[in-house]
Amino acid sequence: MDYDTAGLYIHIPFCKSKCSYCDFFSLSQKENLIEDYINALCKEISWKIKIYSLKIDTVFIGGGTPSIIPLELLKKLSDHIFSLISPKEFTIEANPDDISESFLKTCIRSNISRISLGIQSLCEKSLNTCHRHSDSKTCLNSLTLIKELWESSERTFSLDLISGLPYETEETFLQIAGRNFGETFGKINKILRQINVADVLKSFNLFNHALSYERVAMPAVNYR
Repeated sequence: MDYDTAGLYIHIPFCKSKCSYCDFFSLSQKENLIEDYINALCKEISWKIKIYSLKIDTVFIGGGTPSIIPLELLKKLSDHIFSLISPKEFTIEANPDDISESFLKTCIRSNISRISLGIQSLCEKSLNTCHRHSDSKTCLNSLTLIKELWESSERTFSLDLISGLPYETEETFLQIAGRNFGETFGKINKILRQINVADVLKSFNLFNHALSYERVAMPAVNYR
């Protein structure tokens, strides 16, 4: 193991709204703080890389919802990162409703190499119960756009899926590997069909967890 090499995780703590299953720190309806946050983040990244003297080979921007960042600020952040390091992989998490031609083109210009797409489920009742903004149609449309404008030998994508959500069944979970995705996303199809989904749904049943959090408590901090 090379202890002189590290991965850089960048947290973007902003969301349009809070999903009921999420325990990560994030703020909703605070978009006015994003620019100041990105400026502070650039300063901190420079400082941390300098004092730790580490070789960074991967960057992952998570959240929260990183795709909520205004495109000019996303480009500013990526330009600053590449002025300091040259990562082999640069990933950003994105929600399906944020996927657009302009977002994908900005990611390409920003040297981002992987998009981690938060589909979570194709079951409408599950998505509604967990307060997701994206419906199944939006999820499918975002994947089509990624396939057409993004995926290449230099760029790839991954999917976030959650099993055991309220109203999720083996049948609805396997829609990901069924007719909606099958031909275009053969690798996803193959992987999911190797999983014993019934056991997964039993083992990771989030029903009570998801229903018991209408709102996730936020720290008592005065953000001005």
